[in-house]
Amino acid sequence: MKNAREYWSNQLSAIKTQGVSCSAYAKQHDLSLASLYYWQRRLQPGTFIVPGRLQSDRPAFSPSASL
Repeated sequence: MKNAREYWSNQLSAIKTQGVSCSAYAKQHDLSLASLYYWQRRLQPGTFIVPGRLQSDRPAFSPSASL
């Protein structure tokens, strides 16, 4: 069996790829939502979860200050 870090990393990647909510993904795959949140914080410190979705604290783009 894969190690825990690799397993949960793959689960989190699948959530992003599929574009589903964390709770829906957890239900579909019989996973603990709390475990998803725990591993998300542990593996992706620059990312946070808004209820149901993975979000990044980095802006999608950075507009130029001078035009």
